[in-house]
Order: sequence, then C-alpha cells, then structure tokens
Amino acid sequence: MKRRMIALDVDGTLAVSKSPLSEVMAAHIRALLGVFDVCVISGGRFAQFEEQVISRLSADRDQLRRFI
Repeated sequence: MKRRMIALDVDGTLAVSKSPLSEVMAAHIRALLGVFDVCVISGGRFAQFEEQVISRLSADRDQLRRFI
C-alpha cells in the first residue's frame, strides 16, 4: 500500500498569521485525516501550534494518528 500525505503551512495558508484555525478549516483537515496523513508545518513554538491547530481539530485518537 502506498502511503499518501498532504503537507500544509499554517500561517497565511490554513489561518491568518498567529490565529487559530477556523471551524471550517478544522473540518476540512479532519476530513483529510480520513484519507491521508496530514503534515502541518509551522515555525512557531509547539505551545502556539497546539493552541492554533491541534486544539481546534477536535479529532479523535485514530484521526490524530494520521496527523504528522
């Protein structure tokens, strides 16, 4: 089985710089996690990334296994 991944940048792509993901964008990422491994790239501190991205996903454990 081929492994497929989508890589995205946070600031200016998924969200306005330093702002949390919108619910719409979080829903799109959750949907992608059902099909692909998803890599979200950020240059910020992990605490900021956690607040800006991970906490907004409302993803279950199986979905988060695909979140790289």
